[in-house]
Amino acid sequence: MKTLQRILYLFLLTLAIVACERDYDMPPLNEPKYEGADANITIAALKKDYAAATQDNPITIEEELVVKAIVSANDESGNIFKQIFVQDSTGGIPISVDQNSVYTTYRVGQEVFVDLKGMCVSAYGGQLQLGYPGAYLYRTPWEDFVAHVFLNGWPDETKLVPVQANDISKLNEHVERLTYTLVQLNGVSFTNGGKGTFAPTTGYGTQVLKDAQGNAIDVRTSNYADFASDKLPEGTGTITGILGRFNDSWQLTVRTRDDIGSFEGEGQQPPVGEETVIFMETFGEGYYPSGNRPKIADFTDFDMKSPITYSDASGNADIRSMSGGNGAHVWFPANKDAYLTISGINTTGHQRIVLSYEVAANLYSAGEAMDLNAMTVKCNGTALDVPSIPVSNANGDNGKFYSIEIDNLPIAENVTIEFFASAGQNTLGLRLDNIKLTADPQEGGGGDGPIVPDPLKK
Repeated sequence: MKTLQRILYLFLLTLAIVACERDYDMPPLNEPKYEGADANITIAALKKDYAAATQDNPITIEEELVVKAIVSANDESGNIFKQIFVQDSTGGIPISVDQNSVYTTYRVGQEVFVDLKGMCVSAYGGQLQLGYPGAYLYRTPWEDFVAHVFLNGWPDETKLVPVQANDISKLNEHVERLTYTLVQLNGVSFTNGGKGTFAPTTGYGTQVLKDAQGNAIDVRTSNYADFASDKLPEGTGTITGILGRFNDSWQLTVRTRDDIGSFEGEGQQPPVGEETVIFMETFGEGYYPSGNRPKIADFTDFDMKSPITYSDASGNADIRSMSGGNGAHVWFPANKDAYLTISGINTTGHQRIVLSYEVAANLYSAGEAMDLNAMTVKCNGTALDVPSIPVSNANGDNGKFYSIEIDNLPIAENVTIEFFASAGQNTLGLRLDNIKLTADPQEGGGGDGPIVPDPLKK
């Protein structure tokens, strides 16, 4: 009997080992998709409407409000505790949550839709924050948090463009816009660089960061941060973080050690002469052959998203691609009026703006020729001076893109650029690609003000 029991035991053990070694298919990973109500309020509008909220008297949101934003910071390094920060093109705000390791679900670069009804707006240090009414420190219980903050798509950190600043004092000109958003400070140095650490073994550490003009800002770090004991970098460099305010004073919160850029050379200044890109549109790398050429109104793969808008009043322009893998461009058909109108570009914070773009003509047959200035350009309704660039088939210019630059565009919160090719001038067909707005530091003030682009990009 014992022999039979041993045999049965060995048989079952063998089955168990085989079962343990079996290869299983991984369960499918489904991209999160928000299917609720559309966003109907911005962060700036939310702050304005609930500005009366205080730390002791929060206001519960009873309206059907939804905000769309990007997660800009979380608790990955331990320097942020029971909060995430979100921002859209109008500003940023923290959301309190009664949970640790929130970063495993709400990654930086994650687009979220926040269903605000039932949440509350309170204040800490004079600044508004989102939370949950009646909860300790208004920290939203986890089950309520996930029922209000919905993921949409996969995280993409390229959607976050930090505001650049070389002069800390200029931040005061954009308080509402910049509070609780991602910024990058350039040409700065720690007053205690090479000596102190980011934080002591207990509590918070406050280290002073100064720019080239001597303006200072506090860098606040928790002793729980995984870089708290790191020595402060010595010399001059860059640092990125969430720009917060406490009782009307700026504070910078570093998200992870990766936010500390390279610091080298005591007193070394940041490089000058490098262009700052405010707007860029390449129309992506998609392939759009005959039969798959979306009109401007139907195209969804623009590089820049809300609040930037794209339109074509004629309905004649479409997105195409040429053989050779050069990506997509806008096609303006011959003998038809066609437009590409781009609105919502913010150029404030600069002193000089340069528009550049590329144009090519369809010169398929021998003897064909035209001038690329058949593509006219307006900015906020004013015609710009487009240079003459004659091209011809005989010169090998068929489909060849030429770069055009136009200087000194206006400084405004809402700039509209209109590309237009008329039926009378565009007799062969034109292609438009790689539209860019830049600020030149050498000509535009060397970073005299913070750069305030739309922080959400594709």
